[in-house]
Amino acid sequence: MKTKEVNKGDTIYYVGKSGNAFIVAGIDVHKNIFVPNKTGMFIKGEKFPLIKHEKFSIVSFEIIGKETKNYSVNIVLTRMISGGQTFIVSQDNLYKYFAVGESQF
Repeated sequence: MKTKEVNKGDTIYYVGKSGNAFIVAGIDVHKNIFVPNKTGMFIKGEKFPLIKHEKFSIVSFEIIGKETKNYSVNIVLTRMISGGQTFIVSQDNLYKYFAVGESQF
């Protein structure tokens, strides 16, 4: 798979199947997070399913544990529909479930 650098303000698209991932407004977590629909993966809260080819805007990047070699990157995205929700997705899930251009699907 070919990768492309993305920046704040770029538009990306969800390329998974409709309903196979959710934005979860967590009860125990005070931020909305991206959760793929996988066996054994459950977070309490209200679920908002993603739709295939839905558009999102990149808001920011947050490096966690940057002092160590085992750091992770969280990306904040906003849904580009009315009342768009802002949520966090990991770098790994960004690569796996999102694409930069419409030509990639």
